[in-house]
Amino acid sequence: MTAKKTKQVSRNFDTKLNALKKDWKHVEDAYENLVDKSLRFAQHVTELWTEAKVLDKSEQTLEYSEQVRDQIIEIIGSDSKSIFSRWVTIGQEANSLIPYSQTLPSQRDSLYQLARFKKEEKPVEEWIKAGRISSDMTVREVKALSRPDRKKGSKKRARKDRLVSVHLEFDSDYNEAAELIASIIEHPSLVSAKSDRALYEALKEILRKEGYDRVVKKLKR
Repeated sequence: MTAKKTKQVSRNFDTKLNALKKDWKHVEDAYENLVDKSLRFAQHVTELWTEAKVLDKSEQTLEYSEQVRDQIIEIIGSDSKSIFSRWVTIGQEANSLIPYSQTLPSQRDSLYQLARFKKEEKPVEEWIKAGRISSDMTVREVKALSRPDRKKGSKKRARKDRLVSVHLEFDSDYNEAAELIASIIEHPSLVSAKSDRALYEALKEILRKEGYDRVVKKLKR
């Protein structure tokens, strides 16, 4: 193979590698949007269900609530009253959970459990800020958040053993450092990062407003 052809193949391969990175970014964005959209869907269900019950009461009928229930059955493909009730419960607490959508698990039952904790006045926001809740949690792990430790020496946090702490130092300026860690900051598994304001300003330039708004809650000082 000639040097010219080798260079062309290398350039084509690099293009494909870069495309892989973009594809994965789409996967991450879709995941974050899934949680947000699920919460907003539940919120809409709850608002419509509440309005239907008010209309039923004023007109002494069950027509409106039956229409809402029939529509939900068609949408989710299930006539389970339990599943319908779970969406309503999630919707009742959706407003307080939406700001944390990038760190919440996407499964319906996990969101339902978190909504129940909110109703029971459990410290859900504190758990989120402490890194005890993340996007890859199972339903069982979410439920375990409120369980007391049975052994004196057991871990107080349900998921502490899954958290990894890393300290990094760069021989560069803040702009170069921000470029190196931008994709890490955006990754859903990152719970928090701590640095100087100068680094956050550099990240803001790289990620732009939309990207920076998605990660700003992770950035500590």
